[in-house]
Amino acid sequence: MKKHIIFIATLLAMTLSSCSDWLDVRGENIEKEENQFSSYKGFVSALTGLYMTMGNNSIYGEQMTMTVVEALGNQWYDFDQSKTNTKYLLTHHDYESDGAKSVISSMYRCLFTTISTANVIIYNTEVNGGNIPVKADRDIIRGEALAVRAYCQVDVLRLFGQLPKGGKIQVSLPYSYSHDISTLPKYYTYSEYVENLKKDINEAEALLKDTDPAMDYSFDVLNSPSNNIFADNSHYYRQSQMNYWAVRALHARMLMYLGETKEAHDIALSIINATLSNGRSIIDLSGISDFNSGYNALPSECLFYLSKYDVNKYANDQLVGGRPNTQVSYYGYYLSEDMLNALYESLPNASASHNRYNNLWNTETMNNDGEKRPTLKKYWYDENNVNTSSLITKRQIVPMLRLSEMYLIAIEGSESLEEAQNLYNKYMSSCQFTLYEPFTSLADARAEIENEYRREFIGEGQAFFMYKRLGKTKMYRNGVPTDIEEKEYILPLPSSEYDPNATGK
Repeated sequence: MKKHIIFIATLLAMTLSSCSDWLDVRGENIEKEENQFSSYKGFVSALTGLYMTMGNNSIYGEQMTMTVVEALGNQWYDFDQSKTNTKYLLTHHDYESDGAKSVISSMYRCLFTTISTANVIIYNTEVNGGNIPVKADRDIIRGEALAVRAYCQVDVLRLFGQLPKGGKIQVSLPYSYSHDISTLPKYYTYSEYVENLKKDINEAEALLKDTDPAMDYSFDVLNSPSNNIFADNSHYYRQSQMNYWAVRALHARMLMYLGETKEAHDIALSIINATLSNGRSIIDLSGISDFNSGYNALPSECLFYLSKYDVNKYANDQLVGGRPNTQVSYYGYYLSEDMLNALYESLPNASASHNRYNNLWNTETMNNDGEKRPTLKKYWYDENNVNTSSLITKRQIVPMLRLSEMYLIAIEGSESLEEAQNLYNKYMSSCQFTLYEPFTSLADARAEIENEYRREFIGEGQAFFMYKRLGKTKMYRNGVPTDIEEKEYILPLPSSEYDPNATGK
């Protein structure tokens, strides 16, 4: 095969094939890498392919945001008369069923496909980095690849790992450094795995801190290549890449998950308070303006999102979304009317003003028995009534890290009731809601933050991880507190994927 058939083509083929058989394509990839990484343009193309792989439907393009992981967190109504539907099985944490095993295996494969792709880029910044003339560009590419690897490995930990505190079940996990897909990753203990994560994130931060255009320009500016600030277009659209602020946000998320609350609080607060050289905040909380423009995924507060051209397909097919006069099936992802009410129960009269409540839910959809089944409009838009110029930066996106999460981390980790209250007031102000009863203690504030994770990030796959890091013994199944055991938080590693006795990085 001629070398002009480049490495990125195989990566895209892997993405389109749902990350199947990725161990089998490595031999072909080796022949293509030399050409792929012979120029800066080739590195940029490989990085683009990395984000496309990350957006595969088996992981962040759907299952780890909209559907499967939300079912694990009991975010969706789970009615199934036959009790065999995959959504029902995952909601009840039946990991031994064939349907659940298939879905879990698919997520696992695609996570490690993405990690392996990142490793190839990281490796080539070392051996072929001289083909990138500008050191700052080389640092950005390596920093982003390290950050993507860390992002995925964080979620390997959150899905397949042991409870971060208080658990009895211990799990060793694979952390992949290999640029050779045929080499199986080494398994690490929990503490070793965490150290690997911290090392990757720290290096990514250091590489991007003095090189990322997002340090000097707002995301709005960077989403407009027509301003001609940079001769190189690869320096634009930093919101859709692991920019410096996204890496910092990932760092805060990871530390909060690990129980290093004070450190997570400090990083989150530093992002909230960060400014550009002109004194403007790097990013602000999203309010009603996004909704008024039909930007329901709240792009104005995204520190990192995936650009995904077909996101509306899944908003229609899986979530139903804003489609009028639509009857939901038993197998879709939606709420019951009682679940929606329970979701906002701690916010009296939310329906009167709360902009998430009023703009993210289609409350007119029903099942075939005429019962209301609210559907999520976060990813839905009317394709016949949309400004195409806004698609790739405002509508066709999947949020991966948002400023709202930084506020919740800062509030939960605060050691000052006054600070926690002030932060929460600002956060709720962006939702156009006033909490008339102030918190009486930090414990009250932290309890409400749990509610916020359930409603703020619905359709983004964060509730299950919140329950797991806190070691909660109950979830809200169909809106009702339901017992959950430790083992239900730990997804089984697919035995067919990797050998746990593998050695070597």
